Amino acid sequence: MDFLTENEVKSIASKIIKKQISIVGSQISLAKARQIKSLEINDDGSVLNISGRPKEALQNLVNVYLSLSGDVVKRTIKPYLKNHPDIVVLDI
Repeated sequence: MDFLTENEVKSIASKIIKKQISIVGSQISLAKARQIKSLEINDDGSVLNISGRPKEALQNLVNVYLSLSGDVVKRTIKPYLKNHPDIVVLDI
């Protein structure tokens, strides 16, 4: 299993959020991402801080976006997670 540092999770999560912003807009994307209480996110989609377990925060972010638009999200975020098979992209 690949170990993710907090900085790696920040980077991956930021890329995922910014990609969702480009697809569905900042209002919806940021509102969904900010449902993850352990993530501190600025208005451009960058993750500034993670409280708690970084991998759990990333998994929660993936799950929140999957609930928004499953197939589109799966196609857009899988490239960011290809080296991290421990982050599960569930079929919704």
